[in-house]
Amino acid sequence: MKKTKITLLLILLTLIFPSPAFADIPSTGWTGHGLYLLKDDNIYVNSAEIDIIINNDQTTTVEAKYELENKEDNTISVYMGVPEHEVELQNFTSKVLPYRYGNKKVSGSAINSQIKDLKVNYNNWRTWYAPFQAKEKRTVEFTYKVDNKYISEGRYLISYQMDHIKSWKGKPQNVHVKIHFEDKEVKIYNFGSEFSVQPKVKEDFTLEWSFKDFAGNESIDFDYYFVNDEIIKYLEKHSSSKIKNITNAYVSKDYPQVIQLGKEYLQSSEGGQLQREIYFLMADAYERTGQPEESLIVYQLIEGNPGFHEGIQEKMQQLITYNRVLDYYQIEDYKQMYRLLSQVKEDPQYSFIYKDWAEKQMKTIPTEELNKIIEEEREYHGIEKIIRDFTNGVYNNYILIGLGGLIGIGGAINMIRKKKNDKKSLFKK
Repeated sequence: MKKTKITLLLILLTLIFPSPAFADIPSTGWTGHGLYLLKDDNIYVNSAEIDIIINNDQTTTVEAKYELENKEDNTISVYMGVPEHEVELQNFTSKVLPYRYGNKKVSGSAINSQIKDLKVNYNNWRTWYAPFQAKEKRTVEFTYKVDNKYISEGRYLISYQMDHIKSWKGKPQNVHVKIHFEDKEVKIYNFGSEFSVQPKVKEDFTLEWSFKDFAGNESIDFDYYFVNDEIIKYLEKHSSSKIKNITNAYVSKDYPQVIQLGKEYLQSSEGGQLQREIYFLMADAYERTGQPEESLIVYQLIEGNPGFHEGIQEKMQQLITYNRVLDYYQIEDYKQMYRLLSQVKEDPQYSFIYKDWAEKQMKTIPTEELNKIIEEEREYHGIEKIIRDFTNGVYNNYILIGLGGLIGIGGAINMIRKKKNDKKSLFKK
């Protein structure tokens, strides 16, 4: 009974105080807050499609589309708006198809009080009017760009709040959010370990969410790392012409040149300054040019400390793990590959996207090899462990010692018996 009461209390506290998306970052809706109805009209939202594009320049473009319906028997002039909070909505455009409608920037103090159950006092609003005839359905579109929320070295927050849907009447069944990346070389190590709402992940790393029933506190939040940009920024701080040449070759994906220039740099008088960082670039270049053995050798030289500043080292290590898995697969060292993937699956620092990839990579190991490795790596306990150790000869030395002891004891007993028999024979004589 006592345990039941404690469980109910914990559930109640969770409902009253919903946990933030991250332990160190509040869910701010920095990337966007969506479309709000600013007057209590009989307007329903039937569907919403929100496309978010993460650009290479650490900005995000939002393109949103809502289908609205006037349930009244008369024409209504609908007043709607999008909050602007913490960050400016750049190049904001608004449409109610088929026309473009000009929007006005209005102070939050003039709008916030009009919206029921609004949790945040927004700084400003982008607002506009549009007529809806009786029973008419129209599509509302708006677009804008924002600077991404910078957290720390290479780490940015993407945060789009969905509670704006509650400001509309009706319960839309088709609310979809997609996040695309301008960078066509997004990798699994670019994602942080936490997602407030887990998305479906496409092959090109497009993230998709679909919402039907709203609890009222939904917010899409995750952190994203521009890893390659941080590598380049770090190296560009150094004025050495040799470093600049290596960096330029890496940016232009001239990986053979990265390897050659890296060797020359390490042999030069400057070679001790950024040794680990250059080794890191060379190992990556070896992997990309199909030289897995060389890549693995160089990674051993920087194991545990890939260089660069401390804030990005965890992501550097995840990049190294990614490349090492690919290297082990190419040289068919399936045991090391299995061990590395197993570590990824157990480590909470890796995102679910990374872990899903690890699971898929595990399946690329030939079935016979995989079963053999699993059997070899498996931990046995109790009687099963004793039987397996016995079969594998773990106890051979102990058995030999034991047998030797038994033989010795047996010999001693026989000698004693022989002496006794000799004495008996003597007395008989």
